[in-house]
Amino acid sequence: QGQGNINTVQTPKLPKMDDFKVYDSSSSTNISKERLVVEGEKITETVIVPRKPGKYEIPPSVFTYFDPESGSYRTVKSEAHLLEVSGTTQPEPAPAPSGSSSAGSVYGPQEKEEVDLVASDIRFIKAIDDGRYVPKKEIYREPLYWLLNGVLLLLTAAGLILSARRAAGPANVKGSRLRRSHSAARAKLKAASNLMKDGKSDAFYAELSRAVTGYFADKFGLPMQGITLERVEELAGELITAEQMNNIRRIFNEMSMGRFSRTQKSAEDMRESYEMADEVITFFEKVKMK
Repeated sequence: QGQGNINTVQTPKLPKMDDFKVYDSSSSTNISKERLVVEGEKITETVIVPRKPGKYEIPPSVFTYFDPESGSYRTVKSEAHLLEVSGTTQPEPAPAPSGSSSAGSVYGPQEKEEVDLVASDIRFIKAIDDGRYVPKKEIYREPLYWLLNGVLLLLTAAGLILSARRAAGPANVKGSRLRRSHSAARAKLKAASNLMKDGKSDAFYAELSRAVTGYFADKFGLPMQGITLERVEELAGELITAEQMNNIRRIFNEMSMGRFSRTQKSAEDMRESYEMADEVITFFEKVKMK
């Protein structure tokens, strides 16, 4: 008994005992799966009958199993049993004659009976014309046969193509976003540059934020709302150096300060933020994505 799949436990083999008749073993298995743990017990019963009176020693039975706690195989064995058999020797029954059965030995020979003929084993060919006819031309020679097969083949091919396109849809969308990430970011940076020249700091930092977060969203295949500094650190931490990661942190902080701080940003502050964003996008474009 114990935890594990009890059904895989083999019945231990008894040692050789010439003075005993050994009958086939019977076993019963009880398994429970309470608390998500499989455990149970397996009980094996073997009948041995001594062939003649005398004193005998039944040798121990050996069982080997794997102990997961110690990580090794263990062997256990029972104790030897001393057995004293009294009485007289009983002759073993003679084997039954070949061809005889146990029922015949108990009830005696049975008389032969006639076999009733239920049905004939021959079915004759009908000679009556029932109006049926054999086609003169094989079916594969009919044009309709090839037409139907052609239609089925086209429908199957169309279904396979449609299924492949549906399966490849998300991958194609992700690949398209990855390919256009740099050009889309450049277009937003250009728009931010025009706003910087006009001195519109709030609109400039908003457009600069869309350029940077949109770029990383396209690179990682995520929605723009899901791009935060922590998310970029998680996804890009193993791809770039510590200095490059510091530059990303700086531009995210600059964008946050520019958008939400009440302090008016100067033209020099906007120019530095613009150059920093341009540098981050330029160097990250050279990073090999996994």
